[in-house]
Parts: sequence; structure tokens; C-alpha cells
Amino acid sequence: MDIIQMTYFINIVECGCNLSIAAKKIHISQSALSQFVTNFETAEGLQLFNRRNGRLESLTEAGGKIYRFATEIVNRYEEMQSMIHREAQKQKVPLV
Repeated sequence: MDIIQMTYFINIVECGCNLSIAAKKIHISQSALSQFVTNFETAEGLQLFNRRNGRLESLTEAGGKIYRFATEIVNRYEEMQSMIHREAQKQKVPLV
């Protein structure tokens, strides 16, 4: 799972497992988000979500573990991006 996929996954969870709301929030189609979940679960042989009548309902135990790792990784990634920006600003030399 790459950083973009992690943000997709986190948003699904934070939107109450509602793909429509999550898709609108991150500006992709609901079908693309649904396909991400299906492709990931199929490729890894791991179910992230419990389902009821075909709808995502809640995280599985494994999904919960992955969610905790993903949020930590994304938070650290965002911290790193901020640090990179700050350091780049420090190194900018004014042109004379």
C-alpha cells in the first residue's frame, strides 16, 4: 500500500466506512475507491472491512491494525514534508 492508498484507506475509515462520503472528500469517484478496496483485498488475500449486504460496515481486526499503522505512517510523512519545506526555506539564498 503506497502513501496515496493509505490516505484513501484512512479516509474510508474516518468517513464511517461510507465510500460515497470518502470519495467526495478526497475528490475521486466512488467506483475508483471501491476498486481500490477490492484490488487491495484480492492482491493481499486480506479482508480490511466487515461487510453487510455488500456494504462496508466496520474494520476487521487486521483492518484495525493496518489503520493504526497507516495513520502513523501518513502523519510521519506529512511531518517530513513540512520539515523538507522548512529546511528548503532556510537554504534559499537571496539573489543580489
